[in-house]
Amino acid sequence: MTSHICLKLHTLALMALSGSLLFGTKAEAQMPPVAALFDLVDFGTPANTQNQFSVGTNPAGLVAGPNGTFYGVTQAGGASGDGTVFRVEPYGTGVTALYAFGSGDGPASSVTPSADGSVLYGTFQYGGVNTNGAVWKLNSDGTGYQMVYAFSAADPSTGANPDGVALSGSLLEGTGGVLYGEAQFGGPNAAGTVFQINPDGTGFTVLHAFGADTADGAYPIGGLVAGPDGALYGVCGLGGTSDTGTVFKVNSDGSGYQVLREFAADNAQQANSGGAVPSAGLTFGADGLLYGVTAAGGGGGDGVVFRLGTDGTGFAALHDFLGTDIAVPGGDGGCPISALALDKVGALYGVTTVGSDMAHGTIYRIGADGIYASLYALQPGDGVGASLVAGSSGLVYGATADGGGSASGDLFRVDTNPAATHLLCTKADGQMSLWNVSSADGKATQQVCGPYDGWTAQAVADGPDGLSRVLWTQTSGQISVWHLDSLLGTFVHAEYGPYPGWTAVSVSVGPDNTDHILWNHTSGQMSLWSIGAADGAVSFKNYGPYSDWSAKAVTDGPDGLTHVLWTQASGLVSLWTLDTAAGAFTHTEFGPYAGWTARTFSVGADSTLHLQWTHADGQLSVWNNTPGDPSYLHREYGPYSDWTPLALADGPDGLSRVLWTQSSGLASLWGLNNGTGVYTYHEFGPYAGWTAIAVSAGP
Repeated sequence: MTSHICLKLHTLALMALSGSLLFGTKAEAQMPPVAALFDLVDFGTPANTQNQFSVGTNPAGLVAGPNGTFYGVTQAGGASGDGTVFRVEPYGTGVTALYAFGSGDGPASSVTPSADGSVLYGTFQYGGVNTNGAVWKLNSDGTGYQMVYAFSAADPSTGANPDGVALSGSLLEGTGGVLYGEAQFGGPNAAGTVFQINPDGTGFTVLHAFGADTADGAYPIGGLVAGPDGALYGVCGLGGTSDTGTVFKVNSDGSGYQVLREFAADNAQQANSGGAVPSAGLTFGADGLLYGVTAAGGGGGDGVVFRLGTDGTGFAALHDFLGTDIAVPGGDGGCPISALALDKVGALYGVTTVGSDMAHGTIYRIGADGIYASLYALQPGDGVGASLVAGSSGLVYGATADGGGSASGDLFRVDTNPAATHLLCTKADGQMSLWNVSSADGKATQQVCGPYDGWTAQAVADGPDGLSRVLWTQTSGQISVWHLDSLLGTFVHAEYGPYPGWTAVSVSVGPDNTDHILWNHTSGQMSLWSIGAADGAVSFKNYGPYSDWSAKAVTDGPDGLTHVLWTQASGLVSLWTLDTAAGAFTHTEFGPYAGWTARTFSVGADSTLHLQWTHADGQLSVWNNTPGDPSYLHREYGPYSDWTPLALADGPDGLSRVLWTQSSGLASLWGLNNGTGVYTYHEFGPYAGWTAIAVSAGP
């Protein structure tokens, strides 16, 4: 298969006719968890543990390279068991160990890609010839590993380590490629240092030694961030006049050091209103202000999320953690320990260590306005102490060192809209556009691909792996099946055919990520293909022909069964349920019903079939049917002037998406509860030359 990236990504300003904004209410006490974790890599699975855990185990964070690829380090595993540097694509594929450490040092924080992505820089917290820490580099293709600097040994006469000891956080690449970092301990005052070093290991300089006086911070933590002014910003976990931590600033040449904020204790319990003991590095928000977290203090004593100007003014504790279970109304977690990750719309995401019924912490989101939401309660299989990072797409990803099925580490994506809706649109010139539509507010991102000579996008279906399958057909009869990440715009594809007399008409995806392609032959035969998720191997079975019958659509249920919709010119309908491995099927017939035509169908999260009928007068009827049962429940909608119901798809959230189109080019997308008949909808367009033709829904 070949990989590509789509040509265009932009955000559409769409009209939300109903539904509520995800960020629209400050209902902290009532907000249920609204996100899911989409697992990308389990470092304990057999695929990743061959050759003595060749990919590594226990990852220590992720970082996004300039090309969208993620890089990270593992603290164990690899050929020698001492950890690895690895690469992984945003949707969890292509996990590769670039380098296996063998010195026994073990990296403790993630890598820093160079601006052009060609080199990765990293640190050992302890290690190097003096076991006080070291800086190393590696080409991003896995070649050229080099230990560039080992931190100094202790002075025999004083016992001090002038460079510092125990590197904290990842390195920061500054102007001209100069690297900046922190040592948590050591230095002239034994309270840590800020340092700079050239990529080749020359020019090591201590820019600031902490602990020179009681007002200074001590024991920096979490690494540095660079401001628009070129200065370096960070936090100390302790120090300051109350010994509860500071926020600091220093110019890149070591001048202009300032303590921007002291976290002053109100009492012996450090339960101060502004928080105490910063526990992770800072993040610049979309507004240019600094955001951070403390592990203690605040109104609840379990830490705060805070905001601060780069000149030290404007401090605000945006949220006080209560340390309570988020399953209980008002619960919000507590003791945040990861740096905040900024997403593409300016929201910040973080992790707490307490606040779930399993005592594994939570993932939360907070806006610059202080609106807070607990998103997800970390479960035993998720691990503890996740770190988060925003990818180049703005989506938020994370890693836990002890998550996954065997507690060997886990990489995941935070999905705040677990049931994504995808709208497939085509243009007369052959272009395809796949929209990722928020069911909450109707806003969408759009991927535009093509045109490709002679090719037409025909159908779309979503898999449980989070990828959309787009079926393309060519005038020659050849087909192409795409696996597309609708948010990133990246895809892989494979071509098949042509096969004389055969036409591909529909695509679906099983719960094991097997693709199913439905073909029709001019003789009336139907062929159902299964394309293996792991190896792309194709198997197929042919059925028919059956007099005057034509296979129209295929869909898969969460129970692993595949269903095929057949229609007859008389209006009769047959619903098949197949075991694709054995080729056996059962079927039930319905109709005909005067004026009604079965257009398509889908399977709900509860394995109920939903059959879409349209009437000559423009009405829509949606049936609820249990496979094999001749009875059904139904509801009718419309008619609505000049509107035609065109497509139907079910999501894992239990809602059916119904696509309506109008002759003007306007499209309406419904979110329909088939149990109650209640629906919300958003309208789009018209957009010159574009036509909405299909809809899908997935995780």
